[in-house]
Amino acid sequence: MRNRFFAATTLILLLFLILNVSANAQRNTQPLKYGKYVCTASKYTNGSYEFIQRGSFVITKAGTYIYSGFEKKSSGKFTIDARGNLLFK
Repeated sequence: MRNRFFAATTLILLLFLILNVSANAQRNTQPLKYGKYVCTASKYTNGSYEFIQRGSFVITKAGTYIYSGFEKKSSGKFTIDARGNLLFK
């Protein structure tokens, strides 16, 4: 009986710890690093993944971006929301 109580208490505390760490990880955002980022697509063939480059984009401190993955480069503006997501306009 005592072992079951100990096991149940340990399980509840472990679950609480996992949920707390997960919630904190979603709140902690890193500052945006401006520069060039490469876009890739993945393809699974014969038991391994192949990564294929599909263009790149450059983000600047001025809040603009340039995507060079199409025949003609595209550009625009971006914002960062409260959760730290990069939103292209």
